[in-house]
Amino acid sequence: NILGGDKRFTIYNPNGNGDDQYLADAKHALDNSPDVDIIVASAGFDEYVDDWGENLSTEAFGKIGHLMYEFAKERCEGRRYALLEGGYNFQDLGKNILAFCEGLKGNR
Repeated sequence: NILGGDKRFTIYNPNGNGDDQYLADAKHALDNSPDVDIIVASAGFDEYVDDWGENLSTEAFGKIGHLMYEFAKERCEGRRYALLEGGYNFQDLGKNILAFCEGLKGNR
C-alpha cells in the first residue's frame, strides 16, 4: 500500500472467516481507531460468499456499511466515503452494493 508508511493515514484490513469474525474484527478496529477526519472504505465485494473470497453474506455488507455510518456519526462529523474495488459475481453484486450503501446511509 502506497500510504502504509504515511503517519497521516491509518489503514486497516479486517480479517476473519465468515460474517461474525469479520464484523467483530472490523468493530474492534473502529473501536480502537485514533481520531480521524473521515472514514474511507475500499469496498471489496469480492469477499462475498458466492464470489472468489467466499467469506461474507449480503447482510454482512449492510452491517459493515452501518458500522462505518455509526463511526462517522460519532467520531468524524458524519464524514464517510467508499469506493468499489472488486466484486465479480455480477448476478449478486448489485444487492451487495445496495446493502452496503443502505448501511452507510444509516438505514439498518
